[in-house]
Amino acid sequence: MFGFKGFALKLLISGNLKFENGRILALGEPVCMVPIKYLYYSTKYAMEHHKNRNERVLEEMYLESWIAGYEITKKMVEFYKLKKFEERYSVAMDSISMFGFGDYKTLDFKRAKYAYFRVMKNPLALLFYPSKEKVDFFLAGANAGGGTIVHETIINCVELECAAVNGKVCHFVNANDEIFDKHIEEGKAYDMDWDYIRKKEREYINKDKKYSKIIN
Repeated sequence: MFGFKGFALKLLISGNLKFENGRILALGEPVCMVPIKYLYYSTKYAMEHHKNRNERVLEEMYLESWIAGYEITKKMVEFYKLKKFEERYSVAMDSISMFGFGDYKTLDFKRAKYAYFRVMKNPLALLFYPSKEKVDFFLAGANAGGGTIVHETIINCVELECAAVNGKVCHFVNANDEIFDKHIEEGKAYDMDWDYIRKKEREYINKDKKYSKIIN
């Protein structure tokens, strides 16, 4: 709809992105800048402790970013009154590059089913290169949370390729439950407790009076 630069400029000109003394406000919500190195060490810690499945550290990292993506996208959709799927999708893709996780490009998408996209120059994944494992648990969670609002159905994210492994590009798919289950069966989804994750996602949505009716 706007393009990355156009969307950022629109926010600044309209006063919906403000830099004040000690505060950054986006659409009236306080936000903060977090160094990529912080997420690097958080992800590394979570991966190291994932062997103890009772802790569910990776699951919680994914869930926390899922909630963040859900709430940020919901705020944008409500603020700009985006009723059409194509509008929601376009604004979400325009805005996500502002968060510094790389350059997003859509490959294919279908409402309430899936969205395939690639991310170039993902700084978090590239910090891990060369790695034998995919590492974008945090980013995948945010992708999925935002996708849930955009598609108006429960969405989770599969990282098909990771720049931490190939040194170049990440490929993701945001998928509804039916498609996501196939990726689990094929061993493409992260090795996590997805029953636990999806239960928590539904519990969160059920507390949202507006979106619980739409998404469920």
